[in-house]
Amino acid sequence: RMQEHLKKLKEGNRSLRTEI
Repeated sequence: RMQEHLKKLKEGNRSLRTEI
């Protein structure tokens, strides 16, 4: 479960970075 959460966080961070 922790790994999935980390993956989601990484994906979200990447999406935010590309948005800027």
